[in-house]
Amino acid sequence: MRISLVITALWALTAGPVTSQEIRFDVKDVGVLNHNIHGEGVVIVVQPDEMPVGGIRGPVITGAVGGLCNAFANQALTYVEEQVGLSDPDFVGVRIVSGGSFGRYHFQAYSIIDGGCGAPL
Repeated sequence: MRISLVITALWALTAGPVTSQEIRFDVKDVGVLNHNIHGEGVVIVVQPDEMPVGGIRGPVITGAVGGLCNAFANQALTYVEEQVGLSDPDFVGVRIVSGGSFGRYHFQAYSIIDGGCGAPL
C-alpha cells in the first residue's frame, strides 16, 4: 500500500518567527498487531520524510497521529480484511517511526467507528 499525506507543521522558535514546514508521511507497512493491552488490531506504520523540530515525541508528530489515522484507517482496515481475513479488529493504530538508527517510534491506538478512527484508547 503506497499512499502518503502531507501535513504543514507550524511552530514558534524561541525568540523567533513562526516557521512552517511541509512534512510528508509515507505509509511503510500495514498489518495485524497483537497488542498486550488493546487486543488484536490493524496497525498503520508511517514515516515522515524528515523529522520536525521536537523529534518523535514532539508536538508536530504527536499532533499528527489523529489526522494520519483518519486519512488511512478506512483503506488499511479494508486491505487487512481482504489480505488477512481479520474482519473484526479490536482497534486501529498508527505507529510513526523515526527511520533513524535507533528505531524510535510513537504509537497510538484508536477505537473503530464506521470503518474509521474513533476515540484514542
